[in-house]
Amino acid sequence: DTVNVFDEFEKRDSRFKHISEPDSGIYDAMNKGWKIAKGDWIYYLGSDDMLLPQGLSDLCNLAGNLEDWDVVYGHIQYLKADGTIHVHKHHSHKQLPWKIFASHQGLIMRRTIIEKLDGFDMNLKIIADKDLIIRSYFLNPPCRYRATEAVVAQFAGGGASSRYWECFKEDIYVYKKLNPGIKYLLYVLQHYPRMWFKQYIIRSI
Repeated sequence: DTVNVFDEFEKRDSRFKHISEPDSGIYDAMNKGWKIAKGDWIYYLGSDDMLLPQGLSDLCNLAGNLEDWDVVYGHIQYLKADGTIHVHKHHSHKQLPWKIFASHQGLIMRRTIIEKLDGFDMNLKIIADKDLIIRSYFLNPPCRYRATEAVVAQFAGGGASSRYWECFKEDIYVYKKLNPGIKYLLYVLQHYPRMWFKQYIIRSI
C-alpha cells in the first residue's frame, strides 16, 4: 500500500513527491530520484530498510556546518535473520578508493556531486551505490567527507547485495573501469571467498 501512504504525505506537505512507474532496476529508479529532487542533499532508503526516528537529524547535527561538506556519513544497524541487531560502524573515508567507508543507508550526498558523477552506472545491478562512492574520490576539486557517530538507519539482510557471485563480478567490472589500485583487487579476492565460506558454515549448522 506504499503509493497510498505517499498520497497521504503529499496531501499534508507539498515537499513530498513520488513517482510510481516501471523502471529498469534499482539504480534506474535511484537515478530518476536525484534528477527530480529539489533539495541540496540526497538520501536513499531501501524498501526493506528503516530510517531511525532521529537518524537524519542526528547525522546533520553532528556534521556541524553542512555547507563545509559534500558527503556526510554515520553508522547503521544491521538486522540479522535471527532478529538480533548489530551496529555496523563505518570506516574512514581515507580508505578510499580501495575500500568503501559506509553503507548508503547511513550516508547523504550533495545532489550536485551525484550530478557531476552522472548518477549511478546502469551497467551495475547490485553495487552501483558502491561504485558511485568510489568515483566521488576521483573528483576535482576533491570531495569533502564528514564522519559522524550518528546511527542513521536499520539495514535488513538478504537483499540484492547478498548475491555474492554477482557482486564479485560487478566488483571486477568496477576494478577494470576505475583502476582504484591493487589493494582494491586484493580486498575483493579475499572478501568473497570469506563470505562464501561463512555462509557455508551457517547453512551447515
